[in-house]
Amino acid sequence: MKVFIVHAHAEPGSFNGAMFQTAQDTLRAAGHAVTISDLIIAHCYAPLFINVSPGGSQWTPDLIGFDALHSYGGVSYHVLKLFGNNHGSEIVTAESPNMPTREVPMRGPDISSTDPRMRTVPRFYYDATRDTATGKIYMKVANPTQDPLPVHLKISGVSSVAPTGQIGEVKGNDPLDLNTIIDRGKIVSTMTKVDGLSTDFTQTFTPYSANVLILKTK
Repeated sequence: MKVFIVHAHAEPGSFNGAMFQTAQDTLRAAGHAVTISDLIIAHCYAPLFINVSPGGSQWTPDLIGFDALHSYGGVSYHVLKLFGNNHGSEIVTAESPNMPTREVPMRGPDISSTDPRMRTVPRFYYDATRDTATGKIYMKVANPTQDPLPVHLKISGVSSVAPTGQIGEVKGNDPLDLNTIIDRGKIVSTMTKVDGLSTDFTQTFTPYSANVLILKTK
């Protein structure tokens, strides 16, 4: 029998998470074909507010944490703010020649967590848009790896780019870094000057970072 399970709970250690795991393990052991749909992953869902008072819990993608006296933006909040405030109105053709890759474990609805197979994925992710009113180009680049990442980028459909621009960045020291009620500004977005830009250039992005390059067209 084919079974389709729709799952929408963020905490694997919760009662709902345990029921979800038991259901799929039991059905697969009985020979059924099980397909999983995780609504939280599918919709990039993240709770807006989370109470971080003693006894509460925090999920990594939460946007805003609070207690009786303070509130703060989580890492997701600062990334969404950086990306939301810096974007164009049309897509620009951009490419990364010889894009670096990495090997990660195979994962999927019908793949066991102990499956030894690996798959090849990009070491980084990017897109590019242009504001038709100002001519500015916004290149968003995420480096999810632990190493500084030199990236070769080429932009098409633009005659020239000013050599100096800006780079907005949200970065952490490791992938589990969080802001907390005690250290509310540990990870925030920054905006700094960057040189060496053109329609064909290489930029190095820091480990565990989300970035927006802002380029001025001539």
